Amino acid sequence: MNIIDTLNRKQFVDRLINIVDVLSKSKKSCTFAINGEWGCGKSFVLDMFEKRIADYQDEDSAIDKYLVFHYNCWKYDYYEEPSIAIVSAMLDTAENYTNILSGENKEIWLTAKEIILDAAGELLKTKIGFNPVEIKNTLKQRHKNRIKEKNNYNKYFEFQVTLEKCRGLFNKIAKDRTLVIVVDELDRCLPEYAIRVLERLHHMFDGVENTVVILAVDKKQLEHTVECIFGQKTITNNYLKKFISFELSLDNGEINKSFINKYPEYFSLFDENLLDIKFSTEEIFKALFVGIDARNQDKIIEKAMLLHKLVFNEKPDYAVMCVELLWLVMLYHDAVIDFDKKITVSKAEGFREFTNLRNETQEFFKEIFDVHISYGYAPVSYGSADTYILNGKIGVPEMILWYFTMIYPNKVYAYSLMEGTPNLKDFKKRLESLKSFVKLSFLIV
Repeated sequence: MNIIDTLNRKQFVDRLINIVDVLSKSKKSCTFAINGEWGCGKSFVLDMFEKRIADYQDEDSAIDKYLVFHYNCWKYDYYEEPSIAIVSAMLDTAENYTNILSGENKEIWLTAKEIILDAAGELLKTKIGFNPVEIKNTLKQRHKNRIKEKNNYNKYFEFQVTLEKCRGLFNKIAKDRTLVIVVDELDRCLPEYAIRVLERLHHMFDGVENTVVILAVDKKQLEHTVECIFGQKTITNNYLKKFISFELSLDNGEINKSFINKYPEYFSLFDENLLDIKFSTEEIFKALFVGIDARNQDKIIEKAMLLHKLVFNEKPDYAVMCVELLWLVMLYHDAVIDFDKKITVSKAEGFREFTNLRNETQEFFKEIFDVHISYGYAPVSYGSADTYILNGKIGVPEMILWYFTMIYPNKVYAYSLMEGTPNLKDFKKRLESLKSFVKLSFLIV
């Protein structure tokens, strides 16, 4: 399955690969973090990184240069001892590769799998008193039977000896090609477990040459976790430096032309040929979703698709799509917005009085209204709103303005379509559906 990079993450992943490549050439042992807020797309970046770096081959031997293992902390947190969870995740990765590869690369992963099985056996022997690998060389049932924690094995010398044995085994794997451990979903684990995962990763891989551990973290949350466990007076940065050598910051990214390809089902609900768009769709998505992380972008699109299917029976124009998304973005920024709250929408000012909408979004609509919309003034009686007749060729900017001011009428500005405007009856029908969309948006969370 191809990864659709809608937020221009390629440059970040390139940087990530370059760092790992430098560490690999020097055969260094290093643990570093990708730091980003919850929902910014850390898992997406790691997935993209893993798929790309897995194809890198040694220049001399033409075989895989890296052995990349994926450890989802939250998925494996039913193992109360993180060291067993880590080895179990590594074993699952090795098993997947041995099933899909062939030739020398398959042999490499089969060897890694056998070594990891030895490590798993050593850990289980410490926990339950015997090595099940010696009895039956498989752990396929390990997910069906949870390991019950009865003691704190850190108190026992033999557990420390076992960890040293594991380090020796990992050294064997990393002798000829770089061992990369990708650690995801640490943020979703309970605080105590998250700290134990950090400690076990340190115990198992720190100092193992030619080994790179990459952690996906929300540093603010991680610092809060440290304070919860060790007290608010703890110097969190100093504590985390024991485990993390350096960090790379991941922002919310910037939307590109691939955005539509990520949500084909939603965008297929609209007909882009009904109206002249007059600006690139990439521009409006950038303006709408500025400052909104990837996970919440997904939620907004999902809600838009659900509401749209409830109120529309035909494919409307792209202006309808823009109004739907603009409205839900407003709700995202202000979840308690009142339907009767007045939003002054005008050609000259855009959405100026909606203070919770991002400035970049306001400026975008002000500009497209100013550049693309033409109108004539219509005389009105004293005390009424200034009324303007939209003229010229009616396109998406004009209809965004018209739809929105008709949904949210105010006493300052009013915009009307000329009688005889092509498809006026269809526009009025879509307007009623949009009003239903807005009303339902308060009821469906």
